[in-house]
Amino acid sequence: MDFLPKNCLIFSKRKNYIISKYNKGCIIHFESEKCNYLDIILKGQVFIQKIDEKGNVLTVAEFKIGDNLGGNLLFSKYPYYPMSVIAKSDTEILHIPKDLVLQLCQTSQDFLVKFLTCISDKTAILTSKIKSISMKSIRESIIEFLNYEYYTQNSKKNKT
Repeated sequence: MDFLPKNCLIFSKRKNYIISKYNKGCIIHFESEKCNYLDIILKGQVFIQKIDEKGNVLTVAEFKIGDNLGGNLLFSKYPYYPMSVIAKSDTEILHIPKDLVLQLCQTSQDFLVKFLTCISDKTAILTSKIKSISMKSIRESIIEFLNYEYYTQNSKKNKT
């Protein structure tokens, strides 16, 4: 494989995948870096951050053990990370190359369904975030939040 993650200690390099360890604060993927792997977080947490030209940092999302990264980019016509991925804590990641992901999708219906579910869920989360950011008033934001909680909790009482 031609890819070795930056700022990490390689635990295991197999024919079909890499398991890497990143120290807290290490950059796992740079903004505009090509996505070649489906990454699954085995240990730790990561931030997705956007850093502007003035040095301002916007944390867009956080991911934890069991979450994956890159699935929405891997088969895209533009497979580049739109933001940086940074280790929030000491983190261990399983990097699965595109060809193995494709093979798993073709041979395991269960893997395919879970992979598609993750992509679909991330699309729904992104749509929700865009709607939240584009809201015109605090009142509209609160109404949107309460509606979201109503449907996710299936209850008129807010349990959060």
